[in-house]
Amino acid sequence: MEKSTDKSLNRKQNFFSEWLEKLQQESWQLELLISGLALFGIWESKSVLYRIEYYVAVNSISEIDDIAGLFTSLLWASWYIFLLNLLIHIIIRGFWIGAIGLRYVSGDIDYQDLNYSERFTTFFKKRTGSFDEYIERLEKISSVLFSFTFLLFFMLLSFVLYIVVWIIIFSIIDYLFPLQSGVTPVIHIAVGVLYWLIGFIVLIDFFTLGAFKKISEKSISGFYFYIYRFYSAVSLSFIYRPLLLNFIDNKYTRRLFFLSIPYSIIFIGLTTLGVNKFIYFPSFEERSLFHSEMVEETINWRYYDDLRNDYHRSFDPQSEDLRKTKIQRISLANYEVRDMFLKFFIEYKDSDNDFIGQEVENEKIYAYRKKGLKYLFNRRRNKDENFDNISQNEYKELQLATKIILKEELPENVDASILEEYKSYKKEDLSKMRKGVIAKYDLIKADYQLKKLQKIKKRQLSQYEFYLDGIPLNKGDLDCKFYIHPNMREKGLLCYLNIDSLEYGGHILDMHKNIQRKSLKRNTVTTKTVKRNIPFRKIK
Repeated sequence: MEKSTDKSLNRKQNFFSEWLEKLQQESWQLELLISGLALFGIWESKSVLYRIEYYVAVNSISEIDDIAGLFTSLLWASWYIFLLNLLIHIIIRGFWIGAIGLRYVSGDIDYQDLNYSERFTTFFKKRTGSFDEYIERLEKISSVLFSFTFLLFFMLLSFVLYIVVWIIIFSIIDYLFPLQSGVTPVIHIAVGVLYWLIGFIVLIDFFTLGAFKKISEKSISGFYFYIYRFYSAVSLSFIYRPLLLNFIDNKYTRRLFFLSIPYSIIFIGLTTLGVNKFIYFPSFEERSLFHSEMVEETINWRYYDDLRNDYHRSFDPQSEDLRKTKIQRISLANYEVRDMFLKFFIEYKDSDNDFIGQEVENEKIYAYRKKGLKYLFNRRRNKDENFDNISQNEYKELQLATKIILKEELPENVDASILEEYKSYKKEDLSKMRKGVIAKYDLIKADYQLKKLQKIKKRQLSQYEFYLDGIPLNKGDLDCKFYIHPNMREKGLLCYLNIDSLEYGGHILDMHKNIQRKSLKRNTVTTKTVKRNIPFRKIK
């Protein structure tokens, strides 16, 4: 019975091995098919990646901004890796097919028929060899490059996850042991050094093809085994471990593995490749030095809705969306203003939440929803104590009015005005009373929400100082409304300023925003002023 079982298993293993051998010989067809489809999908997915990047840029919150940024960077790096590698793979595989076709017509290389000198004939025989060997080399490169592409992707994913896990660990430690002013963050430093130092050791082991795994000392090997298992789970390296082990156990593929580091450096260099042609032309990038000052002498399309739209329309309509740029704090509707009003948009930043939520003169503005991720069973609605008090007063008045009408026993200290209002009601007036109370408190609630919006707007504007041609503007002259900008659905305030009395010609709108930032020591708050000096022209 056991012998028949063993024979059955051997038969299955032999069949599977034969099937793999046959599939391996015909794999070039699948490689070409997958590479072609993948290249088409990768190229078409570019717009999706841009939209993901736009969504993250507009909607990500500070708590997950670093993680979201890492994953968008991972997506872009992966996009470039697959595009470049699969394109090279298709070219080499196509070259390989062409070489096979040439072999069918011309056969092997006949060095005697070429009639070269002995020196060149010897050189070509040694370096080039036979045509069959050349075809075999192309075959190896094609096959290995296909798997090398996925190996690079997984290695990059592991590195990103390694950083993400550290961000999560740091957030947990920071929550359990908050940083205090004047106190050295011992726990944070200790855990950080431990995590990164041991991680660096695992990285050395990775690029030395398991130098620490080869140590035969049981105590060291056992200790490192658990470290390796931990970082394996952190980086998800167990997913592609069979691919990696099979890659480094062969001399030919091992050399390609060692090329991954210089390859990545060259790859990063290619993606940042550019040309400086107009060396005296100012930079329009926000991060450039003296950007605010240079804006006065430039017309930067980034700060005007009309010029931004013109810039987008200058590209192919199919790729117009790929060129969108997020509004950076402020955007004027037009560079050339023909109306009596100057219209501009102020971006609502993530940092505004903390500023608006501060308690000022014992008054707190409650947010409409909690900050953070929302999902199916948690819509992140925030509790508003002021609004809840209005609802409680409504319930109490309904209860008290019902008791007055039904001649029931009343509690002590009854509000005389409510008693006077409902003492003439009869039982059949209960429905009328309820509708009246609900309508009354609906007006109170609506008035509260309107005033709350006005307070939020006033608090948000209090961060800003506006100047027109160097003269301070009275914020009371601004008519601002909450607005979602159609550019990338940025949220903020759309403001109107009456410039009817302004002379025709060039002018400058200066925006100064005071930003409060907490340092690593929580009790220390620093104020930074961000400036935007934006020119515009009033014309007839």
